[in-house]
Amino acid sequence: ELLHCFPFLHEWLSEHNDNPKEIYQANNLFPENWGCVSDAELELMQQNLLSNPLSMLFSGTAIAGMYTYLLNHLFNITPDAAYGYSLGEIMMFFATDYWKNTEPIKKEITESDLYKNRIAGTMNAIREFWDLMGYTYNDSEVIWNSMILMTSLNKVKAAVEKEPMVYLTHINTHRQVVIGGEPEACQRVVSELGCMRFPIPVNYPMHCAPVASEFETLRNLNLQPIEVLDSIHFYSSYNCGPYILESNSIAETVAGGLVNQVDFDALTKRVYGDGYQIFIEVGARSNCSKWIERSLKSKDFCAVSVNQAEVADEICLMKVIARLVSHGKTVTLPVVEVEN
Repeated sequence: ELLHCFPFLHEWLSEHNDNPKEIYQANNLFPENWGCVSDAELELMQQNLLSNPLSMLFSGTAIAGMYTYLLNHLFNITPDAAYGYSLGEIMMFFATDYWKNTEPIKKEITESDLYKNRIAGTMNAIREFWDLMGYTYNDSEVIWNSMILMTSLNKVKAAVEKEPMVYLTHINTHRQVVIGGEPEACQRVVSELGCMRFPIPVNYPMHCAPVASEFETLRNLNLQPIEVLDSIHFYSSYNCGPYILESNSIAETVAGGLVNQVDFDALTKRVYGDGYQIFIEVGARSNCSKWIERSLKSKDFCAVSVNQAEVADEICLMKVIARLVSHGKTVTLPVVEVEN
């Protein structure tokens, strides 16, 4: 409902993209026969979206950018700092206008083999790494599996150490982590831990040793000119600290973060320790907000999300504004003139 409620966001999309419909992935998000879609068809459409990393990246960038622009220009809410989860580190530079035009990077990513057969598709980067290390695996279409584990971080670390083809890729909180690797090896880890687990529909490898070979490609893809507008402090999972706002340094830091483990828990605590207490999640769903709440439990903070499943966008937005006001944040409310 976002574009229906705030039509001026079309202007933002057009200013930043040559083809707004494509960058927003309108055909994937809003099929023309939307009112006639069955539950089974809806599930299939969602799986098709999740299985395409470029669709997720492009639409996520557009949504994060629109929400950031909306909060800034309509409600006068500007960020003092920013950090992202995995590919969210790329999105945050576009959303804050430090990177202006998405077309060059979109064209390069689309034409690159990275998301065609290196870390997606046949996942040749993974196969080459395992071949080089002398590991044997079932040479089938599915060589990689990712899943969320609900158990202690230390237990997962101990179990993963026994399986050279399984990797601890994401630390969301100290009680929720993500592993990825060869499917049978991942199942052995789960069986040993006996914990609750959930499959991840976005099933492609990142943040682990087998994708280190893609560092230079990722660096070059993210080597973009920057326009420093103000003093936003950007934080990276790569060094769990601030970015140096220079094009080469940003590119190397982004790439380093994507081929190394993400510790979102530690990064959240670092940002909080630097004095930031109000967190606004501008991506889809509200996963990061929930993780922030668990990481900063018992501390003074506020974490809100502009998007929740099965909740209208305008309702989520009004809840965010209300929470921010209740925490003393100055918010400008737009004036609506109604003709008699």
